[in-house]
Amino acid sequence: MKGTDSRDVYRFLGVRYGEFTQRFQAPQPMEEWEGNRDAKQYGAICPQDFSLAAEIMPFKPPKNVSEDCLFLNIWSPSLKMNGNLPVMVFIYGGAFSYGYSNLYSGLALTTFHDIIFISINYRLGAFGFLSTGDSAASGNWGLKDQIEALKWIQKYIHVFGGDPSNVTIVGESAGAMSVHYLTLSPLTKGLFKRAVSQSGSAFCPGFLLKQDSAKNYLHKKMRKFIGW
Repeated sequence: MKGTDSRDVYRFLGVRYGEFTQRFQAPQPMEEWEGNRDAKQYGAICPQDFSLAAEIMPFKPPKNVSEDCLFLNIWSPSLKMNGNLPVMVFIYGGAFSYGYSNLYSGLALTTFHDIIFISINYRLGAFGFLSTGDSAASGNWGLKDQIEALKWIQKYIHVFGGDPSNVTIVGESAGAMSVHYLTLSPLTKGLFKRAVSQSGSAFCPGFLLKQDSAKNYLHKKMRKFIGW
């Protein structure tokens, strides 16, 4: 894999950690490949409602948007194989409706500290969290994306100088809620050692709805979207 060496920090952008063949499907691990792949440019970001972000801050929507968006970015001060650097995995916020990993650079942190910084994409909005309450769309695809990214990190971070037994997950806002959810899930056993939630938790009242209320809200939004 070809990356960029900048200020004694190695940077690998747009690293694919998973894939899916259709919507509303859990991600699958990437198959291993031979040869080199370019990792000098950020990968596509997941589809989202950019108008929500524009209401909060000046915002220019990026152009590289695709449902094929399961990428992560790595900054490491060392590529010593089987190194012992601690690993920080950052999960962005945005009400589970907007945000992307490309906004968060690990250059400053990894320049001045012996740590690996990783930012990850995950599916958002209906693509990431729609649930019909049955097997057609069980939901929580975005959280499953995060878990798949953590599995990839466990398998490969030693190649980038990291210690897979010393991974800390960090999230802000909806990312903090994600971190809390991940600590509660049996699916994440062994995938990280520590967790930091910044300004959010699984108990945020605005995201707790009774099942019937959630269904009514979803139906109302979907009818408006398709013009019923």
